[in-house]
Amino acid sequence: MAAERAAMIMAGGRGTRLWPLSRRDRPKQVLRLVTDRTLVEDMYARVAPLVPPSRVFVIAEEEILSRARPLLPHLPPENFIAEPAGRDTWPCCLWGTHVIAGRLGEEVTVWALAADQTARDEEAFREALAAGAARAENGAVVTFGLPPTRAETGYGYLRAGEIVEAGPPRVRRGLSFTEKPDAATARAFVDSGKYLWNSGMFAWRADRLWEECEAHCADDHDTYCAMREAWAAGESEKVAALYGRLARTSVDYALVEKLAAFEIVEMDCGWDDIGSFESLGRVLAADAAGNVGRGDVHFVEARENVVLADGERPVVLIETEGLVVVDAGDVVLIYPQGCSQGVRRAVELMREEKADLV
Repeated sequence: MAAERAAMIMAGGRGTRLWPLSRRDRPKQVLRLVTDRTLVEDMYARVAPLVPPSRVFVIAEEEILSRARPLLPHLPPENFIAEPAGRDTWPCCLWGTHVIAGRLGEEVTVWALAADQTARDEEAFREALAAGAARAENGAVVTFGLPPTRAETGYGYLRAGEIVEAGPPRVRRGLSFTEKPDAATARAFVDSGKYLWNSGMFAWRADRLWEECEAHCADDHDTYCAMREAWAAGESEKVAALYGRLARTSVDYALVEKLAAFEIVEMDCGWDDIGSFESLGRVLAADAAGNVGRGDVHFVEARENVVLADGERPVVLIETEGLVVVDAGDVVLIYPQGCSQGVRRAVELMREEKADLV
């Protein structure tokens, strides 16, 4: 019988850098930012040709799942996995893989995919996922690496070694992982030609994930085993308490950087992580002057601006360059491109002064 494969769409997180569009009552995963579908619908559409709805799962906090369920009516209700709390991708992947393995068996191969990523070439995306699943079925822990197009300091980097499969897509040994290097290091990585961006997407067999967790994350493995026992006994409050003990960290920090061996599938698919308005500027269509506009937007001698007008009024930019302007109807946000981290500070300010807008 063919090995089981399942897609786990990680839909947690609040999308703070996409405020004021993304808010507590409408997180970015359920916003229509790149296409006419929401981000979580876009990811589902990408993986739907690979696996049936019965093997597509969405994991997030219940507050987010309550908004995702109506968007994905083809999925069985039990395929929406509620996290006891949001604690980054490592606890999410441990819990989600556990639930999926309970349904499909300990040898199920799981793709861990982020809901807030996009791919212009969806067929290349699926080809890379299929190659990664095949390697994972042979026991590898697989991550997906992207050819870097700039010295980006907001991404992790994977150092790629010898070729394991010529492809396409090509599969290489993973030698090391570096999270969010400084600008000089990022430039050196890109110039060397030896590094790929880390997509934050993975493939593994469930039983192999448990083995590597036990070998490299002993405390989390003990906590996870206690969670399994509590879950089997129907002790949901104990499960939630134990979940809170798991390290609040990413899969990359918790596991990948500790592995003696992992593999990288090169994914050349026009990928981007929709984490800021600048990323939307990279994936949405621009005019001849490099301006990206959505809604009732007008440019006069302006260059390379990103303007999203979701309010009921026109937005006009005159002789400006490199600005992000977001009109959400009740809030207007303006900042120079490259300063998206400041949006977090703005959200904290608004939380103190006008919490209803956050």
